[in-house]
Amino acid sequence: SYFERLWCAYELATWINLGKSNISFVPVSFALLTGLISLGSFIQLLTDFLLEAFWGQVPLWMAFCTGGMFCLIVTVSARLHAEELSSLPRQLSQFSVQKTHCYCCDVNHTDAITQQTIPCDRKLVYDTLEDWFSRRGNSASPDVSELSHLNFFDSQVREKINSHLLSMGGYRLSYQNAVIMATPSVWYYVSRATYLENMPLVEWARWALFFVSMVFLGVPTVFRNVFVLSGFIQRVFGSTNSWVFKALSALTIFMSSFACVCAVFFLTGYPFYFLTNPLPQIVTSALMGILCILSFQGCSGLRSSLCRVCRMSKPGLETLP
Repeated sequence: SYFERLWCAYELATWINLGKSNISFVPVSFALLTGLISLGSFIQLLTDFLLEAFWGQVPLWMAFCTGGMFCLIVTVSARLHAEELSSLPRQLSQFSVQKTHCYCCDVNHTDAITQQTIPCDRKLVYDTLEDWFSRRGNSASPDVSELSHLNFFDSQVREKINSHLLSMGGYRLSYQNAVIMATPSVWYYVSRATYLENMPLVEWARWALFFVSMVFLGVPTVFRNVFVLSGFIQRVFGSTNSWVFKALSALTIFMSSFACVCAVFFLTGYPFYFLTNPLPQIVTSALMGILCILSFQGCSGLRSSLCRVCRMSKPGLETLP
């Protein structure tokens, strides 16, 4: 309902008047989804911790069960997020500040208790929009209506804000939010560091590499790709309301997230737990870092990261071809 509220429209007008372009639209429910995924991760890791404490190890079938439960929570969260974001382009394409709601107009400018007249917020907002956009709205034609500034503002929202929303990829999850979702993994793996007491420095270095690869590279990459896949399915097939489609899309996202989780655990965990040579772990960690950069920043982000590494290794190098 953001684009249906008068004062929210005024907020957009402020950003447009100031020439701001760094606008991000995030559903209010995203905070709930973040908490839900973090809770699912916490329950999974707590289950593994208790099983290991009482049984000495986590059975493979139980690890698959807890991982599947976690992937199910991620799937539901990603689907809800994609469905909410899918309505934004439609709302923007039909946006009109004259159709927005405000309390004073909804109650016919009369206080329900005192029956006194309430000043009109809409008039205040419209006067401000006229001060900001009247010249730009009138520049197209000398014969314009009194609502030219409102029409100009509507066109700015429909064109610039909508194009910005599409270019920024609203279904994509930021790295910061992905790390926040992975916070329970931090405490889980930090608690396991106690097992390394009196171990050689090499083992501590290998554990630190495993910790960074898993928590700050692998898990955020899984979250990112699941949200992108869910958004792609919603954008391409979102108009289909069949329950069969919804079930198949949810199953596709679930299987993809489960496969990603298994791949991350294999790439980061197998070299650390089962191999004594640290070289395979270094290689898989570097591969995980490349996948993380590609997932969040694409090929251009990978190239810029390589350029920064080259500049750090060669201080005299200013530019790369």
